[in-house]
Amino acid sequence: MWRSHFIFVGYFGILFLASVLITSCGTSKKTSKQDAPSAADDKTAKEATVDEAFLTVLNTNRSMLSDAYSNLNNDIPEVFLKNSMAPDIGDPYQGYRIQILSTRNVNKADSLANDFHFWADTAMVGYTPRAYVLFLQPYYKVHIGNFHFQEQAIELNQKLKSRYPDAWVVPDGIEPELVPSDTVRFAPSDSTSLKRR
Repeated sequence: MWRSHFIFVGYFGILFLASVLITSCGTSKKTSKQDAPSAADDKTAKEATVDEAFLTVLNTNRSMLSDAYSNLNNDIPEVFLKNSMAPDIGDPYQGYRIQILSTRNVNKADSLANDFHFWADTAMVGYTPRAYVLFLQPYYKVHIGNFHFQEQAIELNQKLKSRYPDAWVVPDGIEPELVPSDTVRFAPSDSTSLKRR
C-alpha cells in the first residue's frame, strides 16, 4: 500500500512540475500587429527636421564667424623647438649598475666586493666605483657603480670584462650623488692590472 502511495505522489509531483514549466515559458502579453506611429514618434520626426534646418542655417553662416587669434603666431624660443640629444634622466634614483657576481654564498659575495674595492682603488683612474652586495632571494649579487646613462655603464663594463668575464649592465636603484660626471673616461692605471690575480 505504501508503495502505491509513493508512486501516486511521484506521478503527481512530475505532472505538477511539468505544468509549472509549461506555463512559465509562455508569454503574458498577446502579440498584435504593429500599430500606426504614435504622437511620440511624430514629435521626434519634427525634431529631426528642426535639427536639419538649424544645421543648414549654421553651415551657411559659419564663414561669417571669425577667429580673432587665427593670424597670430606663437612666440616659442628656438631653444625649445630643438630636439634634445641627451636621453631623459627621469627619476634620479633609477639608473644602471654592473653586476659582476650572482651567488647563493654570502661569504663569496662579500669577499668579491672587498676584492673589487681594493683593486679599484689602485687600478682605476678618474673614477672609483663602489661595490654593493644585494640580496635578491635566493641570490647575493655584487653590483658596481652608479650610472644615470646606460652608455657610461657599458663603457666601464667593457673595461671590466677582462677581470670579471660574467659582468653585465643591469637596471638598478642608484645613489645620484655618486654618479660620475659626463666627462669621466674609464681607464685602468695600466692594462695588466685588469687581470685577476
